[in-house]
Amino acid sequence: MKNLQNLYENSLEFAKFNDRKLQLDGGKILLQGAVGVGKSALLKANLAQIPKENYLYIDFSDLRVEVKFPEIADFLAQNSQISTLVLDGAENQNLDGIENLSVPNLIVATRSKSIKIDGFERLSLYGLDFEEFVAIDKRNDESAIFSAFMAAGNSPKVQMEAIFAAQNLLKRVFEKNQILTLKSAAKSVHKGFSANRVYSELKEKIKISKDSVYQNIAKFENEMAIFFVPEFAHENGTKRLYLGNFLYIDALNFQKDFIAKFANIIFCELLKMHSEIYFTKDLDFFIPARNLGILIVPFGVSEFIFLKFKKMISALKALKIQRLQAVTMSNSAIFEFEGIKCEILPFYRFALGI
Repeated sequence: MKNLQNLYENSLEFAKFNDRKLQLDGGKILLQGAVGVGKSALLKANLAQIPKENYLYIDFSDLRVEVKFPEIADFLAQNSQISTLVLDGAENQNLDGIENLSVPNLIVATRSKSIKIDGFERLSLYGLDFEEFVAIDKRNDESAIFSAFMAAGNSPKVQMEAIFAAQNLLKRVFEKNQILTLKSAAKSVHKGFSANRVYSELKEKIKISKDSVYQNIAKFENEMAIFFVPEFAHENGTKRLYLGNFLYIDALNFQKDFIAKFANIIFCELLKMHSEIYFTKDLDFFIPARNLGILIVPFGVSEFIFLKFKKMISALKALKIQRLQAVTMSNSAIFEFEGIKCEILPFYRFALGI
């Protein structure tokens, strides 16, 4: 109880916060997001609007915190003025008994997407999308902003600190063998992923079991460090891999693959659609809920893209696609053929238009 009293009396430090698109309203909320996406900053910004005596913030990742739910329930009963309880860093926390916490507003934050709590609204927080980055960067030159976005990544925590900060972020939450697994997996961005390939590469360098590799990959997926995109109508086949923070591509390996990084950046933008994402033989991304197909052609000229579009028309009709977007670095044009629109647009227009 004394531990809780100290947490209640200590003032939180509210750092400068840039508004995010995701807003936290009242009620019971389960906030899920990968490490470094800004969960704690969002929570604290929300608490900054509330009188200090009306909230209790508990960060389970703080080594000094040793509290159990019965203690929290008793503390809330004795302090009825507390209307908002925030439980941050609930990664390995046993949440049994959380239903006994009587408080109007209860927010649980975790990087695990496998956690489910009855009666809680599940909200996902991802890294900065391009529009949020633009609001922070303040420059008027779209090309310069995009270059900065590619270099800095989409983590608010890493913003402008780049590669070494990204590496430190990974070291903070993953063990050495887990980082080596992620390093190997990152070579498969925008390609067909094989866990067996990762295992074959690692076993030549370190002592590691196949089970450990599969467990590490499952952990990365659960904590939204990686995402898998299936092929449409072949969901059980080979999947493509993407990273939750595209800066990890550069933070983990020296080899450069601009197309893979560009594709990963676009994937991160598509996450804010909250729709199922697939790829097909012809399309880099396909979003059935939007009848939308996406091609990644950073340096493609309009004439070449239009010819490719015409050759794909039968496949697009079979998928009931109404709009094809070809994302480039700088080109723009619009075509329409047999009832399907083809938009060629630079990344910044694509990202700001989602």
